[in-house]
Amino acid sequence: MINSLKLTYFRKHIDRSFEFTPGINAIRGANEIGKTTITEAFTYLVFGARALKESLDDVVTYDQPVSKLRV
Repeated sequence: MINSLKLTYFRKHIDRSFEFTPGINAIRGANEIGKTTITEAFTYLVFGARALKESLDDVVTYDQPVSKLRV
């Protein structure tokens, strides 16, 4: 089970942490806040870069080197 998720330079999430509780968790928020990016980060965490629709150069936060990207 995944208890937390920390994103560093993953798209618009420069330094963001999320905590999850046992059971079902909902991700909700306004449009363009990064909800889909969080689910994409889970996919990257489990399956690696091959599961992304774009290259790592396009996923890392603008103007940052790929080496700084962390999930």
